[in-house]
Amino acid sequence: GLAGGSPWGQGPPGWAPGGAASAGVRYMNTTHAKQGDRGSKLPLAPSNTVWTAGELVEVSWTMRTNHGGGYQWRIAPANFELTEELFQKNVLEPEGMSSLRWGGKSGKQLWFPATRVATGTVPAGSTWTMNPLPRVDATRHPESMDAFPAVCYDPNAPAENGADGLCSGWYGPDNLEIVDMVRVPADLPSGAYVVQWRWDCEESSQIWQNCADISVVAAN
Repeated sequence: GLAGGSPWGQGPPGWAPGGAASAGVRYMNTTHAKQGDRGSKLPLAPSNTVWTAGELVEVSWTMRTNHGGGYQWRIAPANFELTEELFQKNVLEPEGMSSLRWGGKSGKQLWFPATRVATGTVPAGSTWTMNPLPRVDATRHPESMDAFPAVCYDPNAPAENGADGLCSGWYGPDNLEIVDMVRVPADLPSGAYVVQWRWDCEESSQIWQNCADISVVAAN
């Protein structure tokens, strides 16, 4: 996908414009891709990740700057034009509880009941999940306008404009994943696919997206 970032921001040497001075993403040009390239137009790069149609799989994302809002996971065949309309045809519906995980798969993990909505959504009837990290933890700073209760206990939760709380803050923490289990549609034919994560922000007029190559095989 493509992400935001000021074209006038200047990052460290070797970084493309949209760097440290930017309010958005920093890019590192490589031999595989450069800033502005569309992921859907790059050569296929198999990830060796294989999902089975109909199974539950784990997905996760991390956040540097907290814009609130909600998110959804989708999947589309890699050999088609990767449009929003195509991704909407196969939403990866979440099941069970969400979790927060610090420090990767060998780190600490906390499960919690996610806030989800499936009424008035696009595509119709599909499930969106609320970003569970408040900008400010209301249990520690109840008067803050950006506050709601965090899902973990953090005695040192940051106040407005704060960073690197355990599970709250305007920025970070960088070692925290938001983890969900989603159902792969049972009727997907075997083949190469692209998984899309879409985050519709609430505190800004932004949509963030990321994609990954996977393979799907039919259930036995």
